[in-house]
Amino acid sequence: RGDLGAKDSKKPRAKIMCIVYTIEKNHYRIPSIKQTWGPRCDGFIVMSDKTDPVLGTVNIPHEGNEEYNNIWQKIRSVWSYIYDYHYDSYDWFHIGGDDLYLLVENLRLYLESEEIQLAANGGEVLPD
Repeated sequence: RGDLGAKDSKKPRAKIMCIVYTIEKNHYRIPSIKQTWGPRCDGFIVMSDKTDPVLGTVNIPHEGNEEYNNIWQKIRSVWSYIYDYHYDSYDWFHIGGDDLYLLVENLRLYLESEEIQLAANGGEVLPD
């Protein structure tokens, strides 16, 4: 399992928030994500063009039209929302569309690796 490394070393696990962006016509994809890899994240949120309390989607208004060529505006608004409401609660954030599958355990092990910890600390080794 992916959590063996932290159990052995007694270090706290990296807290990962997973963010999925979607549009209303693709809301049918969200239940599969919530049943598979979504629960493995420490935090999980779905950003959309429509709030749906049943699915847990949150409407994120953004500049411009809701179209593929304008996705950067949606992502910019998503990051603004995440910063305002979730920044202090997590160590790492992963964002992706509704058409991906994330191996959360692999991502967590990678983020907890010495290579990433060293890079995240500006190249300085910090004491445990």
